[in-house]
Amino acid sequence: MGSTYRSARLLSIEGEIDRWRSIGGAKGKKKKKRKRRKNKKRRRKKYLISLRRPRSHAVTALACRRFFYRVR
Repeated sequence: MGSTYRSARLLSIEGEIDRWRSIGGAKGKKKKKRKRRKNKKRRRKKYLISLRRPRSHAVTALACRRFFYRVR
């Protein structure tokens, strides 16, 4: 029930909202979330298999397995 009030409040003050911060008072909450997502993407890229080098199937399988365990 409180959420409807909050959403109505967000719509009424939309022009004044700093997009990087949430109204609830948690400073820079949205910004932190975006940073976390960016860092996750960077980490994932590190473990991706580079297709430039020819590798044996065994090595590729090991690399894939390591990648999937890290993602969880």
